[in-house]
Amino acid sequence: MNRTYALVWNPSLAAWTVTDERARRRAKGAGAVLAAALLLPLTAIAADLPSGGQVVSGSGAINQPNANQMVIDQASNKLAIDWQSFDIAAGNKVTFNQPGRDAIALNRVLGADGSKIMGQLDANGRVFLINPNGVLFGSGAQVNVGGLVASTLNISNSDFAAGNYKFKGNGSNASVINNGQITAADGGSVALLGGTVSNNGVIVANQGSVALAAGNAVTLDFAGDGLLNVQVDEAVVDALVENHQLIKADGGQVLLTANAGDALLKTVVNNTGVIEAQTLGEKDGKIVLLGSFDGGTVQVAGTLDASAPNGGDGGFIETSGAHVKVADSTKVTTKAANGKTGTWLIDPTDFTVSAGNDNQSSSGIGANTLSSNLASNSVTLQTVATGSEAGDINVNAAVTWNADTTLTLNAHNNININAAITASDAQGKVALQYGQASANGGTADYHIAAPINLQSGENFSTQKGSTGSVHSYTVVNDAAALQAMNNHLGGNYAVGSHIDLSGISNWQPVGSVTFFTGRFDGLGHTLSNLTIDRSGVLDPVGLFGYTSSSVIRDIGLVGGSVTGGTYVGGLVGYNLVGYNQIGAISNAYATGSVSGVDYVGGLVGYNYGGAISNAYATGSVSGSGDYVGGLVGVNTNSGTISNAYATGSVLGASQVGGLVGSNDGSISSSFYATTNAAGNPINNNGDTVAGFDGNAYGTGKTWAELTQASTFTGWSIATTGGSNAIWRIYDGYSGPLLRSFLKSVTVTVNDVAGKTYDSNTGWVAGASYSSSDNSANLLGSASYTNVATRNAGTYALGLTGLYSNQEGYDITVAAGSYTIAKATISAVTDISASNKTYDATTAANLSYDDAGFTGRIDGDALTVASASGAFTDKNAGTGKAVDITGIVLGGADAANYTLTSNTATTTADISKADLAVSGISAANKTYDASTATTLTGTASINALGSDVVFVSGTSVGAFADKNAGNDKAITVTGYTLSGTDANNYNLLQPSGVTATINKADLALSGSKVYDGSTSVAGSTLTATGVAGETFAVAGSGDASNLASKNVQSGAALASITGLSLGSSSNGGLASNYNAPGVAGSSYTVTAKGLTLTGISAVDKIYDATTTAALNTAN
Repeated sequence: MNRTYALVWNPSLAAWTVTDERARRRAKGAGAVLAAALLLPLTAIAADLPSGGQVVSGSGAINQPNANQMVIDQASNKLAIDWQSFDIAAGNKVTFNQPGRDAIALNRVLGADGSKIMGQLDANGRVFLINPNGVLFGSGAQVNVGGLVASTLNISNSDFAAGNYKFKGNGSNASVINNGQITAADGGSVALLGGTVSNNGVIVANQGSVALAAGNAVTLDFAGDGLLNVQVDEAVVDALVENHQLIKADGGQVLLTANAGDALLKTVVNNTGVIEAQTLGEKDGKIVLLGSFDGGTVQVAGTLDASAPNGGDGGFIETSGAHVKVADSTKVTTKAANGKTGTWLIDPTDFTVSAGNDNQSSSGIGANTLSSNLASNSVTLQTVATGSEAGDINVNAAVTWNADTTLTLNAHNNININAAITASDAQGKVALQYGQASANGGTADYHIAAPINLQSGENFSTQKGSTGSVHSYTVVNDAAALQAMNNHLGGNYAVGSHIDLSGISNWQPVGSVTFFTGRFDGLGHTLSNLTIDRSGVLDPVGLFGYTSSSVIRDIGLVGGSVTGGTYVGGLVGYNLVGYNQIGAISNAYATGSVSGVDYVGGLVGYNYGGAISNAYATGSVSGSGDYVGGLVGVNTNSGTISNAYATGSVLGASQVGGLVGSNDGSISSSFYATTNAAGNPINNNGDTVAGFDGNAYGTGKTWAELTQASTFTGWSIATTGGSNAIWRIYDGYSGPLLRSFLKSVTVTVNDVAGKTYDSNTGWVAGASYSSSDNSANLLGSASYTNVATRNAGTYALGLTGLYSNQEGYDITVAAGSYTIAKATISAVTDISASNKTYDATTAANLSYDDAGFTGRIDGDALTVASASGAFTDKNAGTGKAVDITGIVLGGADAANYTLTSNTATTTADISKADLAVSGISAANKTYDASTATTLTGTASINALGSDVVFVSGTSVGAFADKNAGNDKAITVTGYTLSGTDANNYNLLQPSGVTATINKADLALSGSKVYDGSTSVAGSTLTATGVAGETFAVAGSGDASNLASKNVQSGAALASITGLSLGSSSNGGLASNYNAPGVAGSSYTVTAKGLTLTGISAVDKIYDATTTAALNTAN
């Protein structure tokens, strides 16, 4: 279909306000919409006014007369402004003064934030607001413009200037959301464009246009005549358009559209609010909800109103997409008070009318919802075909209405009427348009398994193929109208109700002299108790006498009797193919008796080149002459019989057959089932036919074989309901039944509550079923499939034993379920936890080996597959509680149990962790006769995780002994722990600390009295170490010991030749000292004492001094 829509620009009415009820609905719906908005910070407060505006094209001025207002004076017809932001806070106002209503002001936001319009926006022309980050019209926003485009899709200045309104996004689905009120002026429009577009407020464009479009590229075409074309050119992922409040465009048009362009890109068009486009004057309203045909979904709810309450004709409403889901209580109206009611077009792929008021899980509408809306609309259900869907229309629940409206079923492929359609109004109509995928319709058809009930008149029509002829039918509802068909033998007739003909005694076959060449459709109805007695007449006898080039279908003749002479059939005496090669009879049956002379059949007496399909006869057939058959007397001149059968007794003189008396045409997929076909066998020059007990050239089958689908090779036959096969068989209960005459019924097995697992095999009795048609008289008795299992679970509960006859049902069984509930384990015991060393976590290692299970049935295999353990806190301690969570059962029978609680408790210990001090070293020293050492470095510790632990204290280091040596071990003490987590650790003082005690030097010292030599005797020396340690010196020395023999004090020895270290008398060890040397030595030579003789004093005269003169001559 064409996905471009023309939207008309026309004068508007005054703005509407919202009622309280609608306001509540808006508030409810808006929450979900706003939560999904992308890139739009809805919780932010709008800036006071737009900022950073720069005119980039056209002529205009930006003025701000006060803090709360901004005025844009536009001088050119087109003006483009780039803004850093475009917000309007509550209480503020932006006004565009434009040259005229067709002037356009393009406002493009370059900043990173979405636009928040919380105040007032006024313009006498059109305003474009472009913000790729999103646009929000808040609940207090008031927009009064000539026209508005709010978009997250950009437009270039060159396209804008050239009038090419092509909007292109960046692939995001940023939102445009309206929670306020937007009103377009006379002839104006409102277009909201983005990845997601939501209206939770009010949009008014009376006699104008409102478009909400989601995609990555959209083209708007403003034509000179006021038309606006909207085309979604490119898809966006998860495109969404929704209306939760009110869109009003009386006399105009409303379009909601989203495009994914790909079945993998989900699109949704959703209406739960009110969309109104009522007729104004001569201007019909139009509402279109258009989703993608590549997987898009249109969700129809709320109200769609294109009615004409004040004159004129009703408008047009379309809801189209790959899937159209119409919610319960949806209100759609195109009703015209004084004119012609409009049309609602529903255009998906496959479409189903389902039971009751059900909301739709797939594409479809509830029958009650459709019925109620037919009171105010002509409704067209139209399908296309995409993907795996064929484009069928299925009516699976009864539709009833009483209005002068038309229900049109326009199918891409087939139409399947599985439930009654009833139009009670004299002008209520049904149109079946099928095979619209091609010009001639191909093999498509409409299938009537339930009646279409119509009033008399021109109320039914058909069309096969998109260019095929439309056949209008006159609906008849009584015997007189049926008989009156003789007055126009080329007409088309449809039966609008079941008709009892028991009061007719002189039936004149339709076409008794002249051929009936029209169309006759029973619409699934029956004509009962037709009695014809024309035994003395040679003309063909039946409901119809002669037929040629006619189409007769969907009719049943029930009971009665037909008697004639030559060419006698319950439905048609003589069926001729005719010049147009039609002569078709399908979906027809007769149950009454038929008798005559020659060419006598239960349904057709003589089939000359005609086609008979999906037909059967069950009444007795007798002929006093030749060519007598249960279904057809003679099938000749390439006549065809397919998918047909007969079960009545057959009596004739010669050429007698259970199905046909004589055949030189084609017979396929057909059978007869009678033990009485008396007379000479048939003249069979054509195909053979399956028969019962081998009568009359059929392929004989026993009754057991006749009731088994497997014996019908090559037939389109099904053993389950709801198929597309031509035949249905209930194996073991029925022969083949023609599905076209069976009503669809679903038997649903009710779920059985079942039992709790007890380790025993079996199931609980009490199964039952419910039927989709409570009036259905199903044969047989239900037998439910057993559930032969002991294990817990939910199992399908099937049903067998129900069946039907040809006047009954195509039974589909929907399985129920039987549940064995899991038994309960109320407690899991004896799960243990391992002791551990503190690791700064609460993790606990569990052991399940000895686990016990309270509630386990003896003999069942249960284990703990997994669980998690955690100490109540991380700290060290004994007998600490361990919480066990996440217990998962294992073992062969685990699936049969459920845990009351998947938690338990136990206890375990957490011992303290060792925490070593590091970073400490010691300095080497020279032997000092003590164990003391000097420590260096900074003490540090590596606590676990994020533990808070500090090391402190005055450290002391001590060698193991005082003696000199290399890499001697040092013991460090004095550190302590503090901090929140200190109690979780054992502090280890620094270890591995070593240092070297180097040997000390000895100092040699001594003295002697001058002896005239340079040697030093050891006995005159002492070797002095540290801490008062001294050593004796041995040896007699050597002349090299002193550099001078003379008296000297503290002179260093020149050598220690001839000298060696002796022992210590006060505890000193020679191993702690280096060998003595001259360094640091000190030796003193004192003067030797002399005694002088022969010296005398010289006498003197007192001279007042003590000086004496000596005489040393002697």
